[in-house]
Amino acid sequence: MRQEGSGKSKGATDAVEEMLAARLRGDANAIQEQIKIIDDAYKANQSYMRGKRVFSLIDKTCNYLSLEVLDAQAGPSDGLGDVCITLKDGSKLWVEVKGQTKKERFRDITQADYVREGTDFARKFARLNPAFDTLILENLRTELALDDGAASIKNWELADLWVADLALLVNEKKRKRAGVNSPADLPKFLKKKYLFHLCMEGARIVRLDQLNPVKQVLSGDKICTAIKTTNKSVAAIQIAVGEEPTSGRTAFTYHFGYNNAPGRHKLHHFALASSEETKVFN
Repeated sequence: MRQEGSGKSKGATDAVEEMLAARLRGDANAIQEQIKIIDDAYKANQSYMRGKRVFSLIDKTCNYLSLEVLDAQAGPSDGLGDVCITLKDGSKLWVEVKGQTKKERFRDITQADYVREGTDFARKFARLNPAFDTLILENLRTELALDDGAASIKNWELADLWVADLALLVNEKKRKRAGVNSPADLPKFLKKKYLFHLCMEGARIVRLDQLNPVKQVLSGDKICTAIKTTNKSVAAIQIAVGEEPTSGRTAFTYHFGYNNAPGRHKLHHFALASSEETKVFN
């Protein structure tokens, strides 16, 4: 989702979302507008990709999806994705977009914040892990709202809250907005949301329920966590599914207490690369 403070490349990043929505709804004029915005960003050294290259990758992705689209809009008011798609049958889909027009490789997805600040996963984790809980103090604890939401997470397992975070359903309000009132409702929503990643290497897309770590959790596999402390943040929580988090096989990392943000949480390349259903375009 769109974040404040995304740097000078934010204009190009937003243009990727707008272009994807325009291509899905077949809006040729809007596509040309976004191509120009990205070309202008390229001239200003705020994108390393030209507009036509970005459109080529988006066009291939949309051809692959082959959806019967009635409308598609970037930045929908429901906040459930970067792009909301209304199909001709009236149903809706959402796309989470990571448009990294200044990043060279797919593995650079860890340079993008997947979600920020406090989430119900972090709140549950703090209640279950005293070693982590004691690291998050004073102002940082307040900024993360770490002590909120006890009732709303009581009946949620830690793994389910992590999967909800991957869908950006980071608290009870957002889960209810998506029609997810319990963990049993998660799979239905995950089938309606895609992750789209674009960088200089190409583009890739996967439906969230087909992201391998998510499939594993939905099949009953356990998540494994490791708490780390570094000089860049107060604490980090590394996550893997069915194995201990190790270099190259960690699926996700929560980072807390950066100088410029209370929480900056990252999806790892391994999560997409290990998923058989991830479709890649070059």
